[in-house]
Amino acid sequence: MTDGELHRLDSAVDRRREDKERVSCSRCGREVVLYWRAPAPGVMMELCEDCDGHRPAAADLIRWKRDPARRAVDLPLLFEMWETETMEAMGFVFHPAGDDPHAQD
Repeated sequence: MTDGELHRLDSAVDRRREDKERVSCSRCGREVVLYWRAPAPGVMMELCEDCDGHRPAAADLIRWKRDPARRAVDLPLLFEMWETETMEAMGFVFHPAGDDPHAQD
């Protein structure tokens, strides 16, 4: 995703909040910072400050969301790291494409 696409997503979440439609964490019931349909069919990922704040990639994305001064940070990379971390916590394994320039051995 591009920064612009993620900004539009962020704006949609903000509009929903303005409409008082809160999305609650399925684990603790508090409001989530972000929720996202995972690459795996039927899997929804939630970013909850209380439940996920101890995980490195999640904590970085939470800080990015809460602090506008951090908005210059590479959001697509932060998002990809959070997505990978969350999917692995759910038992999925990331296998990068062979032509992925970020692929690691």
